[in-house]
Formats: sequence, C-alpha cells, structure tokens
Amino acid sequence: MNDFLDRILASAPVAALGRARVYRTALLAILVAIALASWVAEGARRPVVLLFPRATDGRLVGELRALPSREPEAEAAETMAELLLGPSDPDLAPLFAPGTRVDAVLLRDEVLRIDLDEGALGEGGAPIRRALYAARRVMAMAEPGLDGILLTIGGQVPFGGADEQKK
Repeated sequence: MNDFLDRILASAPVAALGRARVYRTALLAILVAIALASWVAEGARRPVVLLFPRATDGRLVGELRALPSREPEAEAAETMAELLLGPSDPDLAPLFAPGTRVDAVLLRDEVLRIDLDEGALGEGGAPIRRALYAARRVMAMAEPGLDGILLTIGGQVPFGGADEQKK
C-alpha cells in the first residue's frame, strides 16, 4: 500500500504537494473519507434471498439481492417489488405475471399483509399456488419473527381462508 501511495505522490508535482512522505497520511485519510461518504450516501444494505422456479424443472432456486434497510413495512414492500421484477438469472422463471404490482403492504400485530393487483393471475408466471408459496417463504426469510404472512390478490384471499396462509 505504501509503494502504491509513493508512486502516486511521486508522480504529482513537488510544488503542489511538497514532501511526499508528509502528505501520504493525508492522502490516505482523504481516500478513506471518500469511501466512507459513498457508503453512507448509498445507505445500509441487507441481503435478501428471493426464490424463483428453475425454468427446466420448476424447482425453487434462491437468488441473492442486496436491498436497502428501512422500516419493516417499507422493507417488505421493497422485497415484494423486487420479487415481482423477476430473476436476473436467465435460467430462472418469474413467479408472477409480468406487470404485477404491489397494491398494499400492512404490518399490524406481527402479521404482514400484502395485496397484489389482479395482474398476478395473468399468464407468464408460475402456477399461482406455487408463486404464493414461494412469496410467503421469501417474506418469512426476509422478515423473521412474524406471526403470519397473508397474501391477497385484488383484496381476496386465494384458495381458502387466511388461516391456511398464516402458517
């Protein structure tokens, strides 16, 4: 590291920097400050594993993403929106039909309620039962400690009651 800084300082005009060894510490401090400022400006990130079906056999495969850390409701909305964007790996298929949106996210009494628009029932995604199962698993991993996760489509609970989904 010292050799690297010496080469940088040696190539700089002597009149501008003066003695190179004196300013090495200052240059290193400036570089650290710039790196720290860029990290703070970007914000803290949290790792989230999203599940998508493999296009060939339909098995769920995890894909790691780094999402911003926020309040729990905002984190849940961001995680679900990222899940709806689909996989970055071309060997994986999207869970929901393209264009599906998150209509509402509500966290009350440790139960996370997420409502998707009716576009989730369209073509281009995994079978809806499989998609809802994968989405619940993703949300359970992303937001540990919840008492339940309720996913609705167009305000309606698909395939039975809410008790089935909260497990």
